Parts: sequence; structure tokens; C-alpha cells
Amino acid sequence: MNEPLVISFNRQVGQSIYLFWLVEPADMGLVMGAICLNMMMFENYWLFLWTILGYFTYVMCLRAGRPRGYDHHFFAELTASTYLRPGRADAHDYIRPPKEDNK
Repeated sequence: MNEPLVISFNRQVGQSIYLFWLVEPADMGLVMGAICLNMMMFENYWLFLWTILGYFTYVMCLRAGRPRGYDHHFFAELTASTYLRPGRADAHDYIRPPKEDNK
């Protein structure tokens, strides 16, 4: 068996693993943790259902039919400072030139 001469770089190394093309393992831990807290503290059946429904809605609205990482970029953009948001006409430079004194 011949080995390839060039090994191509995989750009998807930093991406999370998706289960069933929509769910990340970290999400499953978060949902299970929320359900466990509910059962330990409140024992409320309706809160359990709202947790499951909320997660299902989140997955359907922000992951289904969208590229990987869309939801992470969406929330990162919402929490970014206004002058760092991409695509804004009034975006400031990251490094500002020194002010010149007009004397």
C-alpha cells in the first residue's frame, strides 16, 4: 500500500463533533445537567418538558439547515462590542493611528 506524498490539511479539526448532524456532546451534558437540577431541586414535570422543548426549539432554529458553528458565531456576534462587529459601516480600526496636533 502506497502512502500519499502530500497530506492535505484538515480545516475542520477545530470543529465540534455532531451527533445525528444536529446535536453536540456538550449540549447533551448541558441538557442532562439542567434536567438533573430540576429533578433535585424542584421535581417539576412542567419544567422538565419546557427544558426539552426549549432545547428542541434551539436546535431547530439555530442548527437545522445551517452550517456548522452558526449558533456559536451568532451568539458571539450578539455579545461582541459594537465597534468589533463585522460588516458595519461605522466599524473602527483595531489599531488607531496616533492623533496629530494641528499647531
